[in-house]
Amino acid sequence: MTPPRSLVVVAVSVALVGCTGRTTGDSDAGTAASDETSEGTGSSEGTTAGPSGSSSESSESSESSESSDGETTIAPTSTTGALDLPSDTDPLPATCGDGILDPGELCYVGPFEVIDMYSQSAEQLELVDLNGDGDLDLALGLKIPLPGIILEGTLYEVQTYLGDGAGGFSSLVWSGIPQSSGIDAGMIGADVDEDGARDLVLAGNFAQTAALLRGDGAGGVAEQLELNIALNWPTDLAVVDLDGDAHLDLALIGSAGDGIASALGDGAGGFGPPLVKPATTQNQFLTVADLDGDAVPDAAVGAWGTPTLYLYFGAGDGSFAEPVERPIPTPPSNLESADLDGDGDPELLVITQGEQVGLLVLRNLGDGGFSKPDLYPYPVTAALAVGRCDGDEHPDVVTINQDGDIFVFRGAGDRTLQAPVTFAAGAYGTVLKIGDLNGDGLADIVLGQASPGGVNVLLSDP
Repeated sequence: MTPPRSLVVVAVSVALVGCTGRTTGDSDAGTAASDETSEGTGSSEGTTAGPSGSSSESSESSESSESSDGETTIAPTSTTGALDLPSDTDPLPATCGDGILDPGELCYVGPFEVIDMYSQSAEQLELVDLNGDGDLDLALGLKIPLPGIILEGTLYEVQTYLGDGAGGFSSLVWSGIPQSSGIDAGMIGADVDEDGARDLVLAGNFAQTAALLRGDGAGGVAEQLELNIALNWPTDLAVVDLDGDAHLDLALIGSAGDGIASALGDGAGGFGPPLVKPATTQNQFLTVADLDGDAVPDAAVGAWGTPTLYLYFGAGDGSFAEPVERPIPTPPSNLESADLDGDGDPELLVITQGEQVGLLVLRNLGDGGFSKPDLYPYPVTAALAVGRCDGDEHPDVVTINQDGDIFVFRGAGDRTLQAPVTFAAGAYGTVLKIGDLNGDGLADIVLGQASPGGVNVLLSDP
């Protein structure tokens, strides 16, 4: 496979890596924990007027979160008691590059450096079709330290680049300084004003508010609007229909007492006053999904330095119930939800810090309860994404290891993950997104780096 044709900077290195390269341990990196009990249950008390979706009931019993002991099942180790870490690359599968999506086959080319940011740092990445041509484009949030003997502060900039459908990106299309919000809490692409063009929703903790960058349908921004959603130190956000009216709403978490807030969208780019559920924790990580099978979005929240997940079950009107605590063995550094076993109920995936660094998987039992977590004790950092990386239909998990390389955990379809395959990233990444850039039906990997930074891409090549 040749490098993408529209690279801003030429490819820095090219290597074909297959699914047998640098794997660890056994074919299954973790043994499933028992699902006979669930710790941390909850249920929605509102209506089922949320977004459409099938409700799945679990036949397994559940217990209150108060009885949780935070136990985990740990991945197999070597005979010496130490975890088998990635080794040198093995011979490549001969089937890579033949254009056939073989189950279990992981093939990537790259990394290609597609954008050189010089002294700037990548704070946010978003892959979204900004001009409506069917190809994913790139919105890039940059963190720019201001000059001075002592740094005078930080400037944030948003840039957009158009994808060419082959894995490359155009030259700069639009850039601007957010006028009413930072970007460090998140940047999400979605058509919130329902004009057919994707917009960008931003939030940043220094501004204590959010902003809307209205898309112009050509990859740029038509105007910037401040969203009247005051929240103490926003740290993460989600854009989703919370009340089932087919308009996108906004969920925000904060680290200074406001807990979680929801603001209902009007379909024209405006949002109502926030519904705030206070908390005493320093909330940092948010994922929104239907956790209890009632077709109403719920929220799972992780707090900095706290070995607990907080489950906020949706009421169907945009509000959330009081949180249910779900202890985990060690504090989180990222949080995601995805249906790993195909039963329609999303699992929770947690990157952990502290004494047990690794990836936790908590199986959803269908009623708002979760199994004891499976721990994959590999040296991962906070970056986390879920998508289809190989030729089967099971979701795979992508993260970054502590050496700056990419870990891909292939899903087995039963919530368990195989030992990770390692891919060279070309530089140490701080932010990670995946999406199909070249139209082959598999996720490509986009990695943003800190200063002096750039954006690297690994392209799937089945």
